[in-house]
Amino acid sequence: ELPITVTYLEIENFVGFDTVVEEDDATLTITVEGVNDAPVLDPIPDPTIDENSIDPVFTASATDPDGDPVTYSLTGDDAALFTINPTTGEVTPIAGLDAENPTDSNGDGVYDITVVATDPDGATDEEPVAITVGDVNEAPVLDPITDPTIDENSTDPVFTASATDPDGDPVTYSLTGDDAALFTINPTTGEVTPVNPLDFENPTDADGNNVYNITVVATDPSGLTDQEDVAITVADLNEPDGVVDGEATGESMTPGY
Repeated sequence: ELPITVTYLEIENFVGFDTVVEEDDATLTITVEGVNDAPVLDPIPDPTIDENSIDPVFTASATDPDGDPVTYSLTGDDAALFTINPTTGEVTPIAGLDAENPTDSNGDGVYDITVVATDPDGATDEEPVAITVGDVNEAPVLDPITDPTIDENSTDPVFTASATDPDGDPVTYSLTGDDAALFTINPTTGEVTPVNPLDFENPTDADGNNVYNITVVATDPSGLTDQEDVAITVADLNEPDGVVDGEATGESMTPGY
């Protein structure tokens, strides 16, 4: 019987039987046992997302050579700020991310996570992803304005509106509303003042009830706005005898003696 020398090249993922036959009468049976292969993640381009968005950022996808199901998870410095669907691989911010106030680990507005794909035997593939948060112009935000009461016949400032722009842009103030024409607002400071004294006995507001309805509008350079309705009440004052509505009546006042 002749000696047999066999050189065997393994075919990846092959499971089964091969038979090598020597022409005399020797038969050699070789069994190739399969080895579990790790899943392989598809490449993931580094994405850019709009600030304050909670829309999905990307969907990871992996293929398992053995046909096993794949489970997705996240690690990395900023993984706690995102969630991944363990079945579909969809990645979403847990909350909106602010370009002006980054919360990533090194504060540069680029969020570093690692996507991990795992098969049932614990074999993994992983890929780092850098998510950039892009700045989006945001509207200014007016501070709350308490409805004021003013004395009749006064031309003193009624209140001063104040707004903050998240992007640090300058804010311009203006007025609209039923009674806006009776007031003026400083476009830079937000100070609101009656154009003329308002008379309690002779109201000039739109519905004649001595409550003047205006709307303060704050506008940024790109035209984004915030607005707030304000109801200004005019209060009656006790006016001196012989004076009605700020004017002398012409009646003489004789001292009582």
